[in-house]
Amino acid sequence: MKRVLVLGCSFTFGTAIQSEQRYADIVAKQTELTSYNLGIQGGCDDTSFRLLLTWLDKLKPKFVVYQSTFPQRFEVIDNQWSIIYGINAALGGSVPQDHGPMYKQILATELNEQIRARKNQLAVQQLCQEHNVKLIEIS
Repeated sequence: MKRVLVLGCSFTFGTAIQSEQRYADIVAKQTELTSYNLGIQGGCDDTSFRLLLTWLDKLKPKFVVYQSTFPQRFEVIDNQWSIIYGINAALGGSVPQDHGPMYKQILATELNEQIRARKNQLAVQQLCQEHNVKLIEIS
């Protein structure tokens, strides 16, 4: 089976639109490939990379579509739970008090966002290159 693996946030997931309007489904239909939409509502680039790392070998897609997300968002794994930070902060909220000033500093410094976004982009590119999988990047 020929597959396309699609990564991103709610734009990829298709929040508030019909399935036939999701770009993942449009790409699959136009290319006649089976789409694996790994878009996560409120997701971040860290999550996309983690999902690619987990599923690339298992799904063996013909190509990957990587939609970069908002740079304010980042993922922290806390035991077995994944926590995505930055969504509330980007809207004027704050990091939960028990997570301390370090997370606030990470969210408040634009250079951290830029570095994290670039690291994830390079990591996704490298994984696809290592697996000889064509990568399409969108923002």
